[in-house]
Amino acid sequence: MNVPNPASFTTELVLALALLPAALCCLYLLALTLLSGRARTPSPSTRQLRFDVVVPAHNEQATIGRTVRSLLALDWPRDCYRVLVVADNCTDATAAAARGAGAHVVERVDPERRAKGYALQYAFAISRTLGWAEAVVVVDADSEVSPHLLEAFAARLERGAPAVQARYGVLNPMDSWRTRLITVAKACFHDVRSRARERLALSCGIRGNGWCVPHRTLHRVPYRAFSLAEDVEYGLAL
Repeated sequence: MNVPNPASFTTELVLALALLPAALCCLYLLALTLLSGRARTPSPSTRQLRFDVVVPAHNEQATIGRTVRSLLALDWPRDCYRVLVVADNCTDATAAAARGAGAHVVERVDPERRAKGYALQYAFAISRTLGWAEAVVVVDADSEVSPHLLEAFAARLERGAPAVQARYGVLNPMDSWRTRLITVAKACFHDVRSRARERLALSCGIRGNGWCVPHRTLHRVPYRAFSLAEDVEYGLAL
């Protein structure tokens, strides 16, 4: 006859309870994966929204020209968007390179407030003061954009979206093991997590690069995100 061992039962119960959070996380990720099919493309926009495409740049002389040229090639009416580069506390020729590529450039010098969030707040204030653009787009200074970027934003803003996050990945995914890992990580974030959360009508969050917010949202939720994770900070505020 076998007699139950109370100590063994207690140990197994403790282990089961300890594993429960991991099991729940796995179930959550499985659910997101099952829901991450390609989202339905919205109807085309009216192509009338005006955008200020903001590029915060700190000592980006080597890449800023390529980024600006990519933005100026967007498939959007040229009189309905501007490329605004914020040369933020730069000590190189970022401003000159951006102007040479065709961007509007403002130079910001403030040694006490140097984070990306301050550059964005500065640019958003300029855009609001000029009163021309209806929305702002944030693109990092080392990025290349898809030609339909503004159409994708406009189609969703015209249907009431308070903010939009674009998918972004890696330009050189096969260069090294590091770029391959980053590619996988971004695919998990954008292709799996964000698509599933959108299908569930949940927030996809702000990811720092390739996001858009209309001025009506900035009026309701002013941009005051200055931490190292300024994207997460503002996303939580939204």
